[in-house]
Amino acid sequence: LVAPASLVQVQPDPEGDSDGDGTADIIERFFGSNPADSSVLPSPATVTPVQGGVQLSFLVDADLYNNGSATLSDGSTWRIRCSENLTHWTPAVGNLSPGAAVNGKIPVTFSMPTTAPSCFLRIEVDPAP
Repeated sequence: LVAPASLVQVQPDPEGDSDGDGTADIIERFFGSNPADSSVLPSPATVTPVQGGVQLSFLVDADLYNNGSATLSDGSTWRIRCSENLTHWTPAVGNLSPGAAVNGKIPVTFSMPTTAPSCFLRIEVDPAP
């Protein structure tokens, strides 16, 4: 089994951090937390090894999520990228499985096959044009 990295990076946009909690507003909205409340941070994503690959699990705001589309309901876009060395990032290819919404958030699991000795994953969210 691949040993997944404990690092999950989220690529923020330059929009800002209106509540000063260290997390960009666009990221807080994507993960379904409140960008105006510094006491509410996004739930952490988890990386888990599975037979022949790795799974990334995270929550997405139910109002933004658009049936697995790369474009969210507000026009922003998102993608998952992978790297073996934190230098070269490529599009992650795998299966996206959304669950049922609970409290305004949809649990999403991304499963990716890999035989690499290490696997770093990141979620990138870009603002609407």
